[in-house]
Amino acid sequence: MARFRLILLLLLVTACDEIGDTVCTEIGCLSNYEVVFNAEDDSLSLGEYEVQIDLQDEQQFTCTFTLSQTGDACQSMDCIENRTCNQFGRADGVFYDAVYYLYPENQVIVTYPPLEGELTISINQNGQPLSGLVTEPVYQTNQPNGPGCDPICFNARNEVTVFRE
Repeated sequence: MARFRLILLLLLVTACDEIGDTVCTEIGCLSNYEVVFNAEDDSLSLGEYEVQIDLQDEQQFTCTFTLSQTGDACQSMDCIENRTCNQFGRADGVFYDAVYYLYPENQVIVTYPPLEGELTISINQNGQPLSGLVTEPVYQTNQPNGPGCDPICFNARNEVTVFRE
């Protein structure tokens, strides 16, 4: 029993940092910009998608992928294939996929590093335009370990409804 308490104490000590009088956990976070899209009728159709973001300085980010399953059939990353979207990571070396499907919301989320200024977002399916948006991201501050504790991350997202003909 004493050994168990010692192990538990060591685990608790290594999971926290103390800054002055503040005790901080070591939960990480990632600064990012997300484009969330869903269909007007709550059902994304299968096919090849392209999400493109154009910045004012003529820089461009393009992500292409194939949505091969949706709904109950798509409860894992297996439903998104043929990705050209880059993975990106935190300073601690944890990498994230830049595109994923949310079940049961039937939404696709494409994640980018933080982008600033006016953005033009275009969503195409099978080469045909579906939707677009011109926006300027508004970032929220995220401190998962509480005030006075690192890290501090900045997150913004825009939702785009995909309209089909």
